[in-house]
Order: sequence, then C-alpha cells, then structure tokens
Amino acid sequence: WGPKTLIKPLFCVLPETGDRVLATFSDGSAALVVRTSTAGTDVFLAVPAVTPPLIRALARIARVHAYTEVDAGVWADGDLASVHVMSDGPLKITLPQGGKVSDLYSGRCFGNGPTVSIPSRKGETLLLRRE
Repeated sequence: WGPKTLIKPLFCVLPETGDRVLATFSDGSAALVVRTSTAGTDVFLAVPAVTPPLIRALARIARVHAYTEVDAGVWADGDLASVHVMSDGPLKITLPQGGKVSDLYSGRCFGNGPTVSIPSRKGETLLLRRE
C-alpha cells in the first residue's frame, strides 16, 4: 500500500499491543495504524496519501456521520448542506436526521429523509435544506 513514488525519508509506524494495523508496505512494515486509548483514537499514516475512501473509512472508525459513500465535497451545518458533485448520476445523500429535503434555491423537493436520491451532474454544487 502507498504511492509508487519513492519518498525519502520514509518512516513506518511501530505498532504497540492492541493497535490495529490497517495497511502495510511491501516489506511488511506498518503504513496505517489505529490506536485506541483512554484519551481517544489516534491514526498514524506513514505516507501523504489521504484519499476520499480513506477519509470515509476513518470517519466510520470515529463514528462520524457520513453524508454520502461516493466522492463528493460536503459542507454541512444544522439543516443546511452544500454538496459538490464529482460524477454524473443520482447522488444518494443521508442526512443525520429525517425531514423534507429540498433545493434551497429552487425549492424542489427531493423527498423525505434522512436518505434521498438526487439527480446530479459532475461539477454541480447543490445547496440542500432539511425541514
């Protein structure tokens, strides 16, 4: 796991008892480790390769709400969510709470959440409101 480009200096994580090694380098050394303690959960990543799937996996580990399972930029606060769409097709959005989900600009209703499917196009930015 990791980039194809040689990175120097390269370091690895030295796992401790109880750590979860999620990825290793080709030599078997730890590249991605999750450590849980009384102070919280720490993630050690030995390469500069933070991808959207990795962020989603870490969010699941941290029990953070994920608005979508596909690549999209999401900024949310309260009853509003801005979503920048990265691919064509219906976008499935799951809000933290149920309610009517609509486009803030047009008023178009996409259904009652918490999960709705929204027709979208790559490069489009949606501004959603939950009522």
